[in-house]
Amino acid sequence: MLPSRILMHKHNVTKHWSRLNQVFLLEHSSKTLISCNPLPEERGINIDHLPVLTVLRLKVDTVVVEPILNFHNANWEKFRAKYKSNLTTKPPN
Repeated sequence: MLPSRILMHKHNVTKHWSRLNQVFLLEHSSKTLISCNPLPEERGINIDHLPVLTVLRLKVDTVVVEPILNFHNANWEKFRAKYKSNLTTKPPN
């Protein structure tokens, strides 16, 4: 996915740049590629390879989170009263 003309690696001895690095993407995913470019300005000290920024367009499913009951906020007096009421009005099984 990285264009072939891009030189990515500086040889330690000869100091010549070469095309040592490759960026692969499966054919079925190639439509997701937005860009694939080296970042020469981000090359670290004594690092012979350039970092590559690959941007993909990915579909992310979102999930609606159901609220979780907070038992600390419950009105326990009201709960106990309703519970007692249900115990007395419903016949046992």
